Amino acid sequence: MSLLSNLPSGWLLTIESVLRAGSFVCAILAPILGLGYWYVSTYRSSQEITSVRQDLTKARKDAEEARKETAEIRAQQEPRKLSPTQRERLVGLLSEAKGTEIFVTGTVGSLESMQYATQLAEALRQAGWNVKDVLQWDVYFSGVAVLEAPASERSGVAGLLRNGLKSVGVVLNPMAYAEAQEPPGPIHLAVGVKP
Repeated sequence: MSLLSNLPSGWLLTIESVLRAGSFVCAILAPILGLGYWYVSTYRSSQEITSVRQDLTKARKDAEEARKETAEIRAQQEPRKLSPTQRERLVGLLSEAKGTEIFVTGTVGSLESMQYATQLAEALRQAGWNVKDVLQWDVYFSGVAVLEAPASERSGVAGLLRNGLKSVGVVLNPMAYAEAQEPPGPIHLAVGVKP
């Protein structure tokens, strides 16, 4: 004998009605809860996708910045060079002062400075300037300086040289003019270390 057989019939109908109502409620709630679960998981996924996209964008920006910094470091390590275009333009600008005597020096102990000074001296020779041997000078500064004799002996050619060098992109150091010793001749092109 079962437990349900001892219950009055009214109770059985009530239990059956409750079970049917519960089934009906479950049938309605199941899709609603499923839809709610789907919505929450989709929302979380879209947030995660957005977060991943933001992280990826930041990583790309960081990588690009690192590439730029690497390129800058490499450029700083590269020795200065007078390109063929710069050389040709400089020769054209300075050829009007043919015969000008000039001393060209590089910084003592700096191979890069001496090589750049030699390139500039060759361009000056091509322009017809009277360039002595490239010497080492024991004054330490960065960039390139055009020094000239005292004001009473100036010819204006130093200004032509400064303007010519600037126009082809040579970095001049105006502070070196004041800090330098007396130039060894009327005009002195001094090449310091790379800035």
